[in-house]
Parts: sequence; C-alpha cells; structure tokens
Amino acid sequence: MDIPQIDKSKEYTFTIAFDELLKKSSVIITSKNSGLSYIREKRKDKSILLFYSETICTWRISDGFVSEEMFDKWYITKIVRKKA
Repeated sequence: MDIPQIDKSKEYTFTIAFDELLKKSSVIITSKNSGLSYIREKRKDKSILLFYSETICTWRISDGFVSEEMFDKWYITKIVRKKA
C-alpha cells in the first residue's frame, strides 16, 4: 500500500490520534514532529504497529513512539481503499 497524501488540515494530540488508530484500521496517523506515518495492521491474533519508511518505500514494523512525537501534534488521514 502506498502512502496517501497526508491530511494536514487539522492537528490532534497524541492521545486522540492513537485512540483513533486503535479504534479504526482505516487511518494513518502522522507525527508533525518527525514526519513519520503509522498504521495498525492485524496479523493473525495480533495488532502490529507499522511505520512508513521513505528510504525503502514500504511499511516496516515499529518498536513504538519516541517522547518527542508523543508530546507534539499529530495528523489523522483516512485510508480510502480502492475496490478491485
């Protein structure tokens, strides 16, 4: 999945953005501080946190968030999946 254009029209706190990520699998949250984008993906019985690596243009497993990201603002972008 390619990363869509990030919706920067509204900024959110980390708490709101992370809560939205946990509730919906159709959102990308992006740190204003680092510019990194994250999604949650279900694999077997687990939810995996992934971040988008611009270096290799793919989603990678993330260890978590850094405090600088958590205390700054976030963007929430809805994922629109194309029907085949």
